[in-house]
Amino acid sequence: MALENLQKCLVMVSIFVSFIACAPSGEHKPVGSSAPNTRKGEKVEFEVVRPVLKKNCASCHPSKSAPDWMDEAQALQYVRNGKLLKRVVVEKTMPQVGSPESLAMTDAERGVIKAWVESVQGGGEESGPVVPVDPVPGPLAPVEKCISCHGVFGDGPAPGVPYLAGQSRPYLDKQLTDYKSGARTDRAMGAMNSIASTLTPEEKTFVLDYFSRLKWGTPPSSEQIPDLERKLKRGEELAKEIGCVSCHASKDGGPITPDWPRVIGQKRDYLLGQLKAFRDGQRPGTTMPGVVEKMTDEDLEALAVFIHRLGLGKKP
Repeated sequence: MALENLQKCLVMVSIFVSFIACAPSGEHKPVGSSAPNTRKGEKVEFEVVRPVLKKNCASCHPSKSAPDWMDEAQALQYVRNGKLLKRVVVEKTMPQVGSPESLAMTDAERGVIKAWVESVQGGGEESGPVVPVDPVPGPLAPVEKCISCHGVFGDGPAPGVPYLAGQSRPYLDKQLTDYKSGARTDRAMGAMNSIASTLTPEEKTFVLDYFSRLKWGTPPSSEQIPDLERKLKRGEELAKEIGCVSCHASKDGGPITPDWPRVIGQKRDYLLGQLKAFRDGQRPGTTMPGVVEKMTDEDLEALAVFIHRLGLGKKP
């Protein structure tokens, strides 16, 4: 009996010694975060933050209307005017809310950006506020938040962001109203609800006038779509069956009423996302939910391909 107890004691001592030998020492490092460690007050080089910007921001930066944040000089402009810290760290409206980049970005990565900004600004609470006073608004201030995604010419670079150029004023007005009230919301354009709710009546008027006066146009698409001809044929059959062209394609390629959107030539990814939203009850509408309620994902994709390609030369 005594021998058995002695053996048990030896086992417990062995386990304890092993635990002490393997216990980590020093500062604890979070598991699973790829963001480098930064300490407040330390000098943070741009090369430390560049991979974080590349992973989370490169899908929109650079573009026609957005700076190249892989370029230190351009990124520093957004540090000095306070927008990088404000949008990425404080408001968390960039990356675009609901986008894959936004969902994948960690607090640790936002912390790296914050540390770099503080390092550039001088760091430390004694240095004063990190975010400087906003500059005097320019003539495009009301549409500044819009063009960061939709582009100066209403042709934003991201696949899920729709063309706005040349959409009718009544249609755009209805969408901003629905975003503000919450009647319309979706993952791809999650930031729209908060943006629409902050527009003053005067700013809303400016935004509506700005985009509705631009010329609708669809740049040539270089997208490689698998099984394109079959999808075009099926999409054309569906479009004729449900009467897409009769409502959305008047002589000038626009809708037969300004209350409806221009869709001929609209981005394929955006069209597909909205068709699914109508079908699945995620976007309200008086006509479209009933039109597509029984369609499969394959049918909706074919329809989106056909409508998109109509704006690139294929005639109904």
